[in-house]
Amino acid sequence: MTPYYSDDKIVIYYGDCAEVLPALSGYTSVITDPPYGLMEDDKKLQMRGGVVPLDYGDWDCACSFDWVALVASATSAVVFHEQKRASACWDALVEAEITPRQYLFWDKGDAGFTPRRNYVNVVEQALYGRRGVLPWNGGGATINIFRRNRSARLTEHPTEKPEDLMAWIIRVITDSGETILDPFCGSGTTLVAAKRLGRKAIGIEREERYCEIAARRLAQGALPIFDEAPV
Repeated sequence: MTPYYSDDKIVIYYGDCAEVLPALSGYTSVITDPPYGLMEDDKKLQMRGGVVPLDYGDWDCACSFDWVALVASATSAVVFHEQKRASACWDALVEAEITPRQYLFWDKGDAGFTPRRNYVNVVEQALYGRRGVLPWNGGGATINIFRRNRSARLTEHPTEKPEDLMAWIIRVITDSGETILDPFCGSGTTLVAAKRLGRKAIGIEREERYCEIAARRLAQGALPIFDEAPV
């Protein structure tokens, strides 16, 4: 396979992860944020200041967790998912013989703009699983909540996660020099955080426009390095 982008730390492949994953090896951890499909019904995106129409392309078509079976060689995994699909994510890790260990939560701090009269979810969650004895850089224990106001971040993707959220995950469960895999890398946030922490990473993205954004972010000269201080 020919990479869409590569440097001494990062490789990006343009394509569907179901087709690319069988050819990959050498990664130790999977850290990823698959599309939830949350906005497929109304075809609108809630963003700062209003509700706007969105050209969906493929980015928010909800995916199954069948891809987890293709990364069964990973020793750890963190997979973001919609709360309503928590059991499906759990079952997929179990079937891949990756033991679920804990849920992680991103407290986004505010709801953004929403016209709906309902309780508003300001938390996103991920499931962490592992097999065997693995790196743990969070001391005896690390709390499972990361607080970061989403309205304070800049975004190049409608559902982009903050870099420091992904760094929080990466630095605790991986060591310098290890290789991380993100099968749904979007605009490259996981890859950027990995590079700043001295990890290698492999990304897969099925929309070329996001491959291009990720490549541009990664090619911006020497990226500032996140420190490895205890979390």
